[in-house]
Amino acid sequence: MLISLIHPSRGRPEKAYITASKWIRESGGVAIEHIFSLDQSDPTREEYKALDKIIVNNNDCVVQATNHGAAASTGDLLVYLSDDFDCFPDWGEQLKHLAEYVHKGEYMIKVNDGLQDFRAEVLTVPIMSRPLYNKLGYFFYPEYKSMWVDVDLYHVCNRMGVIKPHRELLFQHNHYCNGRSVKDDTYKRSDCFWNQGKEVYNRRLRRGFQ
Repeated sequence: MLISLIHPSRGRPEKAYITASKWIRESGGVAIEHIFSLDQSDPTREEYKALDKIIVNNNDCVVQATNHGAAASTGDLLVYLSDDFDCFPDWGEQLKHLAEYVHKGEYMIKVNDGLQDFRAEVLTVPIMSRPLYNKLGYFFYPEYKSMWVDVDLYHVCNRMGVIKPHRELLFQHNHYCNGRSVKDDTYKRSDCFWNQGKEVYNRRLRRGFQ
């Protein structure tokens, strides 16, 4: 089994490298495909050090970067990795066990991000099976830029009946809003798309996410 870490990043070469290195090191020996998906316009992109694959595209947002990364992936399980996500020892082994012995076909594993109530209708750390990715045709709905995309994904998957909740799996989200990171330009870039995302979400909600 191969797990693909889809890792969009911008302006954080050192932080991204430290994060990705830990995820690979702590995977428990599971085969990992790590993909840095970078923006052509990022002035720091030449500073990124490859752990596996680096792809560069003319992205204008994190959603585009994520979807390009997913399109370049080959894994059986696709995991969205942000620079501020932490992992626990042998996380890969636990996901492999779930994929091989518990869940089959099209599914989305909902995990605990340590930041929001687990009952929140959001997928902060989406973990998607290859068959589900193939059916959706995207990782994140492409009309979004950043904000609200994880809420949209939750409702799409919930309507499909493919969400598999696993509260016991804690992937800590070290966001600036809980004091675990400093609010930098990358956060500010994502935050500015709040209204854009809300407009897309409300329109899609009215249409039943069709």
